[in-house]
This record gives sequence, C-alpha cells and structure tokens, in this order.
Amino acid sequence: MAVRLNNIAEIVAAIPAMLGFVPTESIVALVFAEGRALFTMRHDIAEVSSGRDTKMLAQIIADNGADSAVLVGISANTTDSALGDLAVNLTLRGVTTRHQVHVSTCAHPTTYVDYQTGETGMTGDHRFSALTTATAVENGQMIAATRADFGRMFTTTTEAETVDADTVDREWTAQEMAATVSLNTDPGPELAARFGALIAADVKARDAMIRLGAAELGTAAVVMARTAAHLRGDARANVLTLATLFFYQAGNGAAAGIAIDTVDREHLTAPSLMVLLDRSLRVGVSPKSLPELMPTQEDATRLLGAPFPM
Repeated sequence: MAVRLNNIAEIVAAIPAMLGFVPTESIVALVFAEGRALFTMRHDIAEVSSGRDTKMLAQIIADNGADSAVLVGISANTTDSALGDLAVNLTLRGVTTRHQVHVSTCAHPTTYVDYQTGETGMTGDHRFSALTTATAVENGQMIAATRADFGRMFTTTTEAETVDADTVDREWTAQEMAATVSLNTDPGPELAARFGALIAADVKARDAMIRLGAAELGTAAVVMARTAAHLRGDARANVLTLATLFFYQAGNGAAAGIAIDTVDREHLTAPSLMVLLDRSLRVGVSPKSLPELMPTQEDATRLLGAPFPM
C-alpha cells in the first residue's frame, strides 16, 4: 500500500511506523531521489551534535544516490545546530535539504518548527497515521513504545524441541512456512524447529528460503522474528539472519540492526550473510541494491532440492 505524506505534520507522525518504534533523542533523515523515497535512517543525536558522525551520515546519504532529504531532530533540547551542520554537509555532497524540523517527541502530537523555512504547527498522532495503519494491516506489526520494546519481538518464548535436519521434509516445511508468511501467523514451536534445523544445517536451503520474502518483505520479516522466538543456537541465528535481510530489504534498517544486535548480545555465531548485512548497514548500503539476493522460484527449488511453493 503506497502512502503519500503531504506535509510536515504527516511526516513526523509517520516516523514511528517507518522505524517500528518511537524514537527519542534522535536525528531521523528521510532520503529521496527524483521524488521517490529511498530509505529512512535514524542516528543518536548526541553523536550528530558532537559532530562525530555528521560527515559519515552525509556521505552515506549521498553515496546512495539521494538528491534531497528531510531532516527531523527529536529531542527535549533544540536541534538547530545538529540539523544545520548535517544540512551543510549534505549540500557539499550535492544533496538538497528540504526541511530541518525539530520536535520534542514523536510519542504524541506536539508543536514543530522548521528551522529552514520558519514554519510552525502541530504534528499528527502517530497512532492514527496512514502509514501506521498500512503497516498494521499489511505486516501485522504494531509500533513499539521504545527501541528496547521493539527488540522484544526477538525474545525467546516457547522453546522448540531439537530436530535432526536429516529427518526434515524439505518440500512440506517450505509449503508450511510459505503458508505461515501468507497468513502472517506464528509458525509454532514444531514447525519453527523443523525450519530452523533445516536452514542451519544447509546454507543452500537457507538461501532458498529467501524466496519467502518475495510477496511481502515486511510480513516475512515479522514471521521470521516470531519463528526465531522458538529457537536457540545456530537455528536461531540463521532465522534471525532471514529476519535481518527482510527488514533491510523492506527499508527498515533500524529493525535489521536490532536483529543483528540480538545475535551479538546472545553470543550466537553470526552466519556469513548476517556479517555481510551488518557491514552493509554500517556503511549505509541502500536496500535497493539487495533484491538480487532474491532467488526465482526455479532457483529456490534448485537450492532447496525440492519444489518451492512460490
């Protein structure tokens, strides 16, 4: 569902849906090329205010083909200096800043000021944003109150029994997971165990399962998070890798970063694909460059060694 944001009030109200959580003390950049939204990025305001990461952020935005950006500072303190410095660095790299907006919060409607144009007004309520509605309907994903709350999506719940990968029916498991993504449901511990064991034991099978994101990346990402919640060890790390990829491809780098942080925090061994995605996120590779990882149905069938259902 395409959602058009027509003014500053709507832009600010949409930020929590773009990130999956309500940011605080942050700089958020909405990045565009030829009028099309490329991606949204969030950074701690302290690191921008200090000037430490300003040039790096501007370079990432420029390197990904952006020609304009909307900058939003979210802080209890003024953000004019941080926004201004970032805008200057963007200009030096050929990127036009459309707005430099300051708000104290995105959690509820509040006043905003555009330092660039002098415009002031009231923001909308993120709970009733058109993008919030679209995200809930399409992905079944509600906005978390904080980044930490969002991270609880990946918390282990009902632990699945250990499954021998050699006993897994590849075709049936792929069919069941495709149905789970289509219905946007929790696979449950038994299916999660079979799926996790299969992709942890066979990297080709894992790469075939990237095809699960072909229809709706956001939904597939959330289903992978639900699946990982039943797992431990290598199976959990590999399912979280798929969640990372789908969130990244869907343009939600914040969620992808939280999935990576989960693997690191739990001292799991990150698969090589997750290491690659982590490096790409850190240097700001646009998710638009990643769709080539998506196998065709024929390729997925070949990788899986069994008919892939979609």
